[in-house]
Amino acid sequence: MQSFFKYILIITIFFAGSCEKVITVDIEDVAPRYVIQGEITDDSTCRVRVSQTSNFNDTINLTGISGARVTISDEGRSAVLLSETSTRGIYRAPFSGKPGHTYNLRVEYPGTGGDERKVFTATSTMPQRVTLDSLFVTERVF
Repeated sequence: MQSFFKYILIITIFFAGSCEKVITVDIEDVAPRYVIQGEITDDSTCRVRVSQTSNFNDTINLTGISGARVTISDEGRSAVLLSETSTRGIYRAPFSGKPGHTYNLRVEYPGTGGDERKVFTATSTMPQRVTLDSLFVTERVF
């Protein structure tokens, strides 16, 4: 009986020790790409964040882009220029959206250090408001 427990102990140690394997993944660095996040609501200012991606092994710190020209237009109306805030890469304007309207975003970034000028555009329609007919909260006990 005692030898049976020795065999079980040896097998357990064998399987527990053999479950580790270090995998090294070679992830190459790539050139940064532009990331543009925009937000228009029907009750506040609009906000656009212009940043760049970072590599996998870099710190998680999105690099905001200063010096971009960010405009938003509403169905053929004249464009509204967003001004950059004190936070690098954040652009705002007192512009409230209307449900059902289509908005055009244009971001122009003058290239630096030999880069060519970049222009990004996007179009989106603000959906209609959803009316809530009921709202309730339940408590779950785990």
